[in-house]
Amino acid sequence: MKSYLSLITISAKVHKRKNRMTLFCIIISVFLVTAVFSMADMGYRMEKEELVKKHGNWSVCLSHISQKDAELVALQSGIETTAWYDVINEEIDESYYLNDKIATFYGVEKGYLTDMMNYSLEGNYPEGDLELMLTPNAKELFKVKTGDKVTVSTPSGDAEYTVSGFCEDDGSALLYDSVGVYMNRTAFYNICELNKRKENPVYYIRFQKDANVKNVIAEIKEQYHLKDKYVLENNAVLGMEGYSNNAMFVNLYGVAAALFVLILLAGVFMIAGSLNSNIAERSQFFGMLRCIGASRKQIIRIVRLEALNWCKTAIPAGVIPGIVLTWGLCAVLRVVSTEFAQMPVFGISVIGIFCGVVVGILTVLLAAQAPAKRAARVSPAAAVSGNTGNMKNVRHAADMRFSKVETALGIHHAVSVKKNLILMVCSFALSIVMFLGFSAILDFAKSLLPSIRPYEPDFVITADGSVPAGKELVDAISRQEGVKRAYGNMCSSIALAEPDKKFDKVRVVSYDEFMLQCAEDVVVSGDMSKVYDDNRFVMT
Repeated sequence: MKSYLSLITISAKVHKRKNRMTLFCIIISVFLVTAVFSMADMGYRMEKEELVKKHGNWSVCLSHISQKDAELVALQSGIETTAWYDVINEEIDESYYLNDKIATFYGVEKGYLTDMMNYSLEGNYPEGDLELMLTPNAKELFKVKTGDKVTVSTPSGDAEYTVSGFCEDDGSALLYDSVGVYMNRTAFYNICELNKRKENPVYYIRFQKDANVKNVIAEIKEQYHLKDKYVLENNAVLGMEGYSNNAMFVNLYGVAAALFVLILLAGVFMIAGSLNSNIAERSQFFGMLRCIGASRKQIIRIVRLEALNWCKTAIPAGVIPGIVLTWGLCAVLRVVSTEFAQMPVFGISVIGIFCGVVVGILTVLLAAQAPAKRAARVSPAAAVSGNTGNMKNVRHAADMRFSKVETALGIHHAVSVKKNLILMVCSFALSIVMFLGFSAILDFAKSLLPSIRPYEPDFVITADGSVPAGKELVDAISRQEGVKRAYGNMCSSIALAEPDKKFDKVRVVSYDEFMLQCAEDVVVSGDMSKVYDDNRFVMT
């Protein structure tokens, strides 16, 4: 034996059976944290992919900014890429057509399609002033392919353009039975000029991953005198990355932090209680070490390193099952519901593993503090005499009226040491709190994540203009085997009879009965029952 620290491995082999409970406590803590945070990471990846697909990968959108200022903004540190965007006939209520089909025209830079929205392209971006890209539904509507000619009709007249390719969109073209037309900015503003339309471009920005987003946004606002209403944050993406000021995401991070602390405390209490019992049994051993010259600091170091030595076995034994459980749960979720179709099955969560390792080490270090000091207080004289100071006055015998003698003695010894009793009770109390709070946390998360709201459909059927999607179709689909529920709505933009200074149009949406039922949970004020009947009541 080269050093007194060699006693750690010798003691671990000798007391292998006695250390099982302590090892089990560490394994459970590491397992829980690894599984919880790995699942959270898998859910984060899935949700981020869905949100990027739905909302785009841009960070901030600026309006009312000049071309000169935009060029200066692009040079600022922390900005990865930028792109311009403008649109005509977004509400599908003006006379802009492509081959006699109502269309929405977009004037965009290539970066908007590939970097900001992550759209997949087929063909080439329209570099020429008489070129355009179409949404995929145009292939079926017009039987066109790359290189074909199409006719663009506007209030100022008709013009012929060449199809340079096809580009996906957010689904609005299919939803509103229209066609999306993408042009470069020069071609787009030629149409604006011919139709005497005012330009209304917006500037999209995506930040670098290591950028201080909040500071960069504040600098842009201050330097270019932009009001808050002219700076639109992509809360869906920024919130998932932890940069959004949105209160919803701040609360979500608070819940995650609270869960981490609860699991950490529960682990500390469990391991501390187990270590206290272990140290109490080995008090004479530590006293004998004092007899042969070990100082109090050396005794404390032995106890702490002995506890850390358990981590070599306990942490891998907790991390590996946590990863396997995560894989199993992800696979089950993918099979059970299409809502989790993007959930990665065999993903390795570095965050989950890191949190598991950190919690394992932290719980052991924190739990070993008091037992280490307790072991150091054992005197050499007490060890030699056999009186380690653990004997206490017994006020009453074990109660054997309601249980067998071995059970009664076990309970008696468990509650005789008040500190161990408090640690055990606190550990169980925190476990119960986490168990009871789990349901509430799930409901909270369900309300925050848009992809698992009850009214989110698995797929959408839209009318193509020739075949209306009426109530008869909804009823027929509802009767199909495997269909849980079918519902629908209609929407339209209507000009106000007496427009005010702020609005000249209003979007009217009709809700199916099921959607009205879902909306009852988010009513801020008013009586929703009035909108069910044909009595000219609406809600905003």
